[in-house]
Amino acid sequence: MESHPVQTINVHDYLRPKLCDLYENDCIFDKFEVSISGDSTTGGIKAMTGSYNNYFHIYNTQEPSYETILQADKNAFRALKVPNAFGNTSNGNAVSSIGRVGVPKDGKNGIKKDDINPDTMDYGRKILHSSWHPREDTLAVAATNNLFIFTYY
Repeated sequence: MESHPVQTINVHDYLRPKLCDLYENDCIFDKFEVSISGDSTTGGIKAMTGSYNNYFHIYNTQEPSYETILQADKNAFRALKVPNAFGNTSNGNAVSSIGRVGVPKDGKNGIKKDDINPDTMDYGRKILHSSWHPREDTLAVAATNNLFIFTYY
């Protein structure tokens, strides 16, 4: 049996300068779940965890240098025009594409870690719960009083 971690991924390095503030606001005790994808058809098993400001991080466990940071925010979907059963367009979509899961850290399909400013984050908005579908590239993210379902196309 292993006596040390098999892999370590530093998720919240950008929060180090705010550690005292997080402790004073009891945020230091927040427990972000980690969800592991099933046998993925898109290049490896992925791990996902939540963060503050409704951000969530997706990591490819085979290639730890690949990371995607996304935000579960319904305002991002308001401008989305989706045809309904009658051919009309309406705002919103229950299933949203997250693009290619496992994009390089240059942030081409997500948020760059360098662009996250801990001073402007809303620490009341956090993603504590998430779950991957056991056989599909679909994940559910609980953000405040909303449930977001993302899938890979």
